[in-house]
Amino acid sequence: MKKMLLMIVAMVFIMGPFTPASAYNQAQLTKVQNGEKKCSGFDLSGADLSKMNLNNINLSKANLAKANLSGAILTDADLSKSKLGGANLSGGILYGVDLSSADLSGANVSNVNLAASHLKNANLSNADLHDSDLRGSDRSGANLSGANLRGALLR
Repeated sequence: MKKMLLMIVAMVFIMGPFTPASAYNQAQLTKVQNGEKKCSGFDLSGADLSKMNLNNINLSKANLAKANLSGAILTDADLSKSKLGGANLSGGILYGVDLSSADLSGANVSNVNLAASHLKNANLSNADLHDSDLRGSDRSGANLSGANLRGALLR
């Protein structure tokens, strides 16, 4: 028992105190919910933004890892260089969105309208893109390794 306690203390000392993966900033989430459009760099990891109208929002460089954006409308939004790993964007409308250099690894992007979007250099590895519309999107340099593209519209 004493050894285990010492090991836990040593791990906390080495790795730092535990912080949950879904530790979004409540003040920043409230700004988004109230219609703020200049949200670059916000920490919304794990936040519930489902079915929200986020047209023309600037969330570049934001942390949206494991966030719930299912059914959200993000037409012409700027999500460039954002962290969306493990996020749920299923059923959303992301027409014309800028996701260049964004990390969407392991994200659920199924049944999403991504037509005319900018996915240049985006990381979509192991993302679920089944039944999504990617027609007219710029996917140059995008990492699609392991991505599920079953039923996706690509041309």
